[in-house]
Amino acid sequence: MNSVLVLHNVPREESAWHESEFGVLAEVGAAVEGLTALGIPHRVAGVRRLSDIPATLGFGREECVFNLVQSLEGDIHDFNLVPAVCRSHGRRCTGSSSENLLLTFNKARTKAVLADSGIITPAGLTVEPGAAIPACDALPPPPWIVKPDQADGSEGIEVDSIAQDASSLDRLVKRVHGRFSQQALVEHFIDGREFNVSLLALDGDVEAMPVSEIDFGLMPPGRPRIVDYAVKWVKGTIPGVVSPRRVPAPIPSELSGRIRDIARRTWLATGCRGYARVDFRMNVSGDVFVIEVNANPDISSQAAFPAAVAAAGIPWKHAVARILADATTP
Repeated sequence: MNSVLVLHNVPREESAWHESEFGVLAEVGAAVEGLTALGIPHRVAGVRRLSDIPATLGFGREECVFNLVQSLEGDIHDFNLVPAVCRSHGRRCTGSSSENLLLTFNKARTKAVLADSGIITPAGLTVEPGAAIPACDALPPPPWIVKPDQADGSEGIEVDSIAQDASSLDRLVKRVHGRFSQQALVEHFIDGREFNVSLLALDGDVEAMPVSEIDFGLMPPGRPRIVDYAVKWVKGTIPGVVSPRRVPAPIPSELSGRIRDIARRTWLATGCRGYARVDFRMNVSGDVFVIEVNANPDISSQAAFPAAVAAAGIPWKHAVARILADATTP
């Protein structure tokens, strides 16, 4: 490959979620590390708006864009359109297509697509701003977890985002409406173990990395067993712990194989490309539910994806090479 443009969003200090926005700079460092190790010339550029991209592309002649754009000023969906804009200007783009990014950014639509493929997700429904919450007999069984339908990086998921009764459910739904001006997703909360599987393209197919488990035992006593925004982004939330995970997860090989198979089916059902991460919860009966599909997941050094790649015995530069190879494959 002749050269690569590492494209990222310019973080906004004034953002309510500035910790997650500034996390993209660590991702840039990971991409540059891999490209440098591969000896591939590269340029790094940041954009604030979708309309900035054509001019940014015009400053160089790179054949491929390493897409690390996670958010943009303007419509909340604009960052999902980056691959389409790059391809319209004759540039290949790493990771998933705009169609896939738009799908997986919408949790309710993703749940519907997975259901059509026989992949189970927690029972749930959405509540539009200004709409009344359905009667209890129309809701999934409690407890419920409430989150914005269209957000990434655990944005909008707080330590108190689990509702046990109608009063707390009403409060949480209204909080999502007020903060995000979008529909709230109300799901049955699966109170059990949480796993994730990172996936990496390989010669037109996909390879599932070893299963990773969130180690809730590292959390302070009494804290809900969820990966809320603070746990993910605010240093010191779990004293002395950066990433509360175990990879490979200490689970039987049969369960590991089953979870990895579901992750691979999820990749195919949603049309992921390049690299992805699928998050799961497992109830006490051993039923495994997909709770999130992360196309173009965090690749910073402390994130789940590079940890899983390392656990698979794949050098980081080889992972980056595979992401680039998939981007240049029709």
